[in-house]
Amino acid sequence: MGKEIDVLLVQEVKGLGKFGQTRSVALGYARNYLLPYQFAILATPANQLRFKAIEKREGKRVEQEKLESEALAASLNGKKIKVSASAQENGALYGSVSALDIVDAIKAAHEIEVDRHWVVLDENIKEVGDFEVTISLPQGVSASVSLSVTAEVKEAKASKKSSK
Repeated sequence: MGKEIDVLLVQEVKGLGKFGQTRSVALGYARNYLLPYQFAILATPANQLRFKAIEKREGKRVEQEKLESEALAASLNGKKIKVSASAQENGALYGSVSALDIVDAIKAAHEIEVDRHWVVLDENIKEVGDFEVTISLPQGVSASVSLSVTAEVKEAKASKKSSK
């Protein structure tokens, strides 16, 4: 086999390891992929010390991000939002309510910014009704909001029927 080199992973690399682990990898893999894209650093004594500083800074960042996520979850939990969409008489929507619609409704109703990737939907909502929607925030924090999907009132159809 070719030459191998020890590297410290400064972030998770799928199939190789997690943040903080030391791994022996092929020299070419380290030189052409891990090091240039800053997924790892060489496992030298000087870099071991440098890595400890990175690890400490990363720990503080993660802790701060978790506190921010918990505060956002506290402000989101139990909030009620409404989305109206055009629907058939049987309650089935002509379109669907997506994560983006939910994010827009949260912002309009409560002035809270939520990333659409945080909204957990198995599939888009395709019927009128009440739903519990989970918001999965960074660092494993989650919140739950109540979503009420209502049918849009069609003024044009109602006026045509009354004029006949």
